[in-house]
Amino acid sequence: MADQDIKPCWEIEELEGEVERMVIDYSNDKDGVSQRSEKMVKEPAGYMVYFPQGHSIRVRNAADLEEMGLTNDVRLIDMNTGEPFEPPQTMSLKQHVASVTTGSPRKRTPKAPVDERDET
Repeated sequence: MADQDIKPCWEIEELEGEVERMVIDYSNDKDGVSQRSEKMVKEPAGYMVYFPQGHSIRVRNAADLEEMGLTNDVRLIDMNTGEPFEPPQTMSLKQHVASVTTGSPRKRTPKAPVDERDET
């Protein structure tokens, strides 16, 4: 069996500082002629999202991360098969004993005291 190559689906890093971004605005003058104006604006640097295949993207803000579904819990994937990987669930011995004893399907009926038993 080949070794499993398990990695998270993505990793997010919050970037520090600001970046400059060009904003283009289109408008029509009074004669109906389209005018284009450009200006540079500063905005927070945002987030870098890294993917296991070696790709990365910059996301402008947390709202965009949420819209892309990148704020959910990160799943693990097997890079060899592309299938989701679920790590085996391990219980402590205390949790195991509690699950076995409290959720037991065997219900024991209490015995009547000796003096109340029907002796025939």
